[in-house]
Amino acid sequence: MKRKKSILMAALVMAAVSLTTSCNATGEEAGTIVIEGELANVPDSLVIDLYEQDGNLGSLIDTDTIIGGKFRFEVETEIEEVHSASISNYDIGLQTFDFLWIEPGAKIRIMGNGLDHSAWQIKSNVAVQKTENQFRKVAQAEWSLLHQIYMEYYPLTMRLQGGRDGKQRPSSEERKQIQVRRRELANQLDSTYKLLSAKEEALLETMTPDEAWMERLYGLSLESKLKGDTVVRARGIQFYERVDNRLRATYRGQSIANNLFPPQVVKVEDMVPEDIELKDTLGNVHRLQELRGKFLLLDFWSCGCGPCIMSFPELKELSEQMADSLEVVSISQDGEKHWKKASAKYNITWHNWNDLQKDNGIFARFGVQGIPDYFLVSPEGKVIANKGGYGKGVLKPFVLLNMEKAGKQPTYRTEGDKHIIDYPTVAEEHISTMYIRRVELTDKETAVTFRVFYPSSQWFRISDESHLITDGNEKLPIRSASNITLNKRCYTPESNVMEFTLHFPALPAGTTTFSYYEEENKPNDCWRMIGVKVKD
Repeated sequence: MKRKKSILMAALVMAAVSLTTSCNATGEEAGTIVIEGELANVPDSLVIDLYEQDGNLGSLIDTDTIIGGKFRFEVETEIEEVHSASISNYDIGLQTFDFLWIEPGAKIRIMGNGLDHSAWQIKSNVAVQKTENQFRKVAQAEWSLLHQIYMEYYPLTMRLQGGRDGKQRPSSEERKQIQVRRRELANQLDSTYKLLSAKEEALLETMTPDEAWMERLYGLSLESKLKGDTVVRARGIQFYERVDNRLRATYRGQSIANNLFPPQVVKVEDMVPEDIELKDTLGNVHRLQELRGKFLLLDFWSCGCGPCIMSFPELKELSEQMADSLEVVSISQDGEKHWKKASAKYNITWHNWNDLQKDNGIFARFGVQGIPDYFLVSPEGKVIANKGGYGKGVLKPFVLLNMEKAGKQPTYRTEGDKHIIDYPTVAEEHISTMYIRRVELTDKETAVTFRVFYPSSQWFRISDESHLITDGNEKLPIRSASNITLNKRCYTPESNVMEFTLHFPALPAGTTTFSYYEEENKPNDCWRMIGVKVKD
């Protein structure tokens, strides 16, 4: 039974701070890998998968069925240097994580009793495996406990999701019970990882750096980054100083350096760096500044990310419909092989670039932590908005809203008895799908006009509890609304844009700012605009 595909490896709840994470895989030269195994007391006819790691992407390279306790993988793999691999069966929750090290010509023998991989004996002609075995031996008890915990945790997770097809949803009572038990197990995972990490870190002191050693240092560096722990960072730097130039130049070595010595991250209002070089699938070199003069939508993605792939039809539509004003640039996190394969499979016709540094280059410069991640850049090269995650139809409203707002400055004018502020300054906007287009002030009322940008045919609702709070702490409850019915669903038109006005009592004399809150009893959990400036 043989098959090949690429998937994103599932991770444990606390894998982010684990000292046992994945390793790099680069290169194009083919090499034969042979892995033979014999396991006692395992289910007969159990299908197991062999994955190799390419950055954070796990690539399924072979599948076999255990018969009489025996299995065998013999594959040609396009690698040229040592990197990690794992054996898994996601149907039962078996994850051996990255406990094998492979390279061209690798010959590996696995012996064990049951599916607890922490006790498996591994004989290999790959030198790095010796280091790996030492790390696993010193923390075998913790690894065994992690295996037990996760073999319970994973089926509970799948049950909560309704099984593989999502159609076997648990009852509300069963769901509560599952959630309680998952929290208990998650706490056990956390505490076990801490013990495991402490033992492995102690072993770092005594060993010469190699690829397996670097994996533990990567975990330490990631912990320092995620927690902002200066003590952990200092220890990580001490270990890093022992690393030679060859290991520093690897994918994992660069990841460690980025964690310990973070680059300056591009934020909203920053200019896009001009020193970033990206390649297209033909090898041509590009820089983002060559697209100046139009808005840019930067799409950070990976072929193992389902929501990333789901967004492609909308990205294609944007690139075609808004070609006069917008350039769409998809930037891949994948290695060259997976990137080019996915680009062809999904027929990416818009700008499709890659710096071939996985998550160590432009991904690190923009501080991308999760994908998909979108940045909108002005024609002058300034980052004007950022959005993480994807849902159907969300990109066009995001682009339209921020393109419309870009460069708009507040204007103040008087027409008859009205004082009008267009594009007023707002100190804090706690809603990303609308903005205040205009405020009209008279001695009788305050009229606030909102522009809403929402996926077409989806609805939103404005509460009749909407109110203003002045800078003098006076509350002004809503009186009425125009072009919308309060407390009723309002469906966005095909244009993705609509406008409505809310009417409130007049602002007290001397008011310079007000804040808008959509609900009375949820001041910190509702649509709100803080510090709307009404005087120049």
